[in-house]
Amino acid sequence: MIKRFHRFTYCFILGLIISGCNATNKKSDTFDYISIASSPCYGTCPSYQLELQNDGLFTFHGSSNCQKTGSFQGKLTNEEMSKIETYFSQLTLKKDSTIFPTPIDANEAVVQLKTHGKAYYFYGCPSYFPNNLKKIRKELFNLAETSKLDKTKKILKFKANLPKPFMRPMIPFLPPIKEK
Repeated sequence: MIKRFHRFTYCFILGLIISGCNATNKKSDTFDYISIASSPCYGTCPSYQLELQNDGLFTFHGSSNCQKTGSFQGKLTNEEMSKIETYFSQLTLKKDSTIFPTPIDANEAVVQLKTHGKAYYFYGCPSYFPNNLKKIRKELFNLAETSKLDKTKKILKFKANLPKPFMRPMIPFLPPIKEK
């Protein structure tokens, strides 16, 4: 009876130790990448593309209404990454894609992020994005503007791209007919 109790206690403690080890080794909610593209508006909305990898590699291309224009890349500090990961852990991802309305005079944005091998897409006016996604977008843009990034001449490729605007087919110009 005592042997059985000791064996049970030993197995129980061993099980706690093993499950405790698994809990400490469990990968926290983090992202593989976050990629954002934002268009200009009729006002002073910044037009840019940026991308952050989970290892801290950060690329940015500012087109207009940005403090930095051109292509930049660098690595974020651990503190900066920690802040983004905190915002990301608070983000609730239910659908794999969501389209938000875009008023005519507003800018458009595309946010593409990947976590645990699954990609999520958000498109539309950033004002309609969920609050935590707005925070991530704002923080990443602020980091692009204020972080020490190196200017590069490389052509940067981003996962998130804005769709090309619909263009109506052009009717060739025909000069007016002159009467004689």
